[in-house]
Amino acid sequence: MNILGYINDDAQRDEDTKVERVSIGRVHFGILYLLDTDAKEVKPNKESTIVVAKKLSELEELCLTSGVEAEEWSRIALQPLKKYFNYV
Repeated sequence: MNILGYINDDAQRDEDTKVERVSIGRVHFGILYLLDTDAKEVKPNKESTIVVAKKLSELEELCLTSGVEAEEWSRIALQPLKKYFNYV
């Protein structure tokens, strides 16, 4: 397991609309880690857990495309992931 960083997003205001918003970062602190495995299939132990796998290029497109609302934690995680994978 590789810890890539921490996510602490205390933002409380959407600067574009000046509207107060509830930010997950106001009540949560995140750890961004990468787990290497040679398994051919990875799935959660709970049926209620939703897992969506994306290629790094797809995540970047979601985070950087205007009009798409990627959650802030995904945007924050993008740079450490790009650095880890030497993605230019």
